[in-house]
Amino acid sequence: MNKTIKEQLDKMEKRLDEALDNDLFNDSEFDMDNFQPEVCSIERELNGILEFNREHLQFPELEQICSIQKKIKQVKDEYEFYDPEYERSVMFPNGEDEEEDDFAF
Repeated sequence: MNKTIKEQLDKMEKRLDEALDNDLFNDSEFDMDNFQPEVCSIERELNGILEFNREHLQFPELEQICSIQKKIKQVKDEYEFYDPEYERSVMFPNGEDEEEDDFAF
């Protein structure tokens, strides 16, 4: 197992566990505006690990990655992260129209 990847995964998992085990909204120093980008950064970093190291990852690492992905989803749900894809699907239930509006000038 690659020690660097293992350390990265452990750090990600620890931070997500902290968020899930504690109600951060009760923490006076908690800043949602900083927390959401932090979790999104963890998600991007995790995707990068998968993309560039997929052939070299071993089963324990893949298991931990799956666990982290589940925790990211839990954190996003628990802290009600803004989801632009969901907003777009609500605004455009049939998909976004690429054509111009009939009433456009």
